[in-house]
Amino acid sequence: MTDLYKTLGVKRTAARKDIHKAYRKKAKTAHPDGGGSVEAFNALVLAYSVLSDEASRTRYDDTGEIDPPRPDNFDGGA
Repeated sequence: MTDLYKTLGVKRTAARKDIHKAYRKKAKTAHPDGGGSVEAFNALVLAYSVLSDEASRTRYDDTGEIDPPRPDNFDGGA
């Protein structure tokens, strides 16, 4: 299993602002336009999306499970 904290290079006790700062710093080099790979950037985005959301982070810390990302415009209906 991937360690999301290791992906971002932060401690488990990191504050949200530190997670954001680490994401921005790593995104510059992980982004494909900056010489990184799509896979590395996607892993970084996933780590940030889970760890920056309080509920997702708590679930990850408690169970190791990652909530699947949902689009912002998801309305749940057909």
